[in-house]
Amino acid sequence: ASPSSSAGISSRKSTSMLFHSPQAAQRPVHSMTVSAQCERRRTYWRPEDSPPVQLASADEYADALLALLSEAVATRCRSDYALGAHLSGGLDSTLVSVLAARELESRGRRLHAFNWLGPPAEGDDARHFEWSHGSRIAGSEAIDYHLVDTSAALFRNIYAGHDLRFMDT
Repeated sequence: ASPSSSAGISSRKSTSMLFHSPQAAQRPVHSMTVSAQCERRRTYWRPEDSPPVQLASADEYADALLALLSEAVATRCRSDYALGAHLSGGLDSTLVSVLAARELESRGRRLHAFNWLGPPAEGDDARHFEWSHGSRIAGSEAIDYHLVDTSAALFRNIYAGHDLRFMDT
């Protein structure tokens, strides 16, 4: 099976679902470093530096995208330390987390994924919370899923004794 069919990506017949037209102008991408002494901007990608891509079908574009994303994630999984990712259950975090988990599993390791939403409260319908999506994804992959407490009480305790007006953190 092709990578796109094994990943559940179906054939696409049109570009009507794109957020922008395929001919939309691409702009250079920059990074910015700010310190007390200076601000520095650096261009690290320009569209004219990339060769044009012409593939025969939408399926070939889907396969190429999956290959590029898989390579990018695998490259970032090279570490002697435990790795973690945010897994909200949304499309982007799910894709990155699953690719990372599969890469790490091939090396006998597991991904740690974190969600800051927390489980639904009593009386809430858990099927309508991203938390349940992330939890289900983690359960079907080699992912250790961690819920992170983001309550106001936690932050009050963290910042107790710090005067944030003077950036004393």
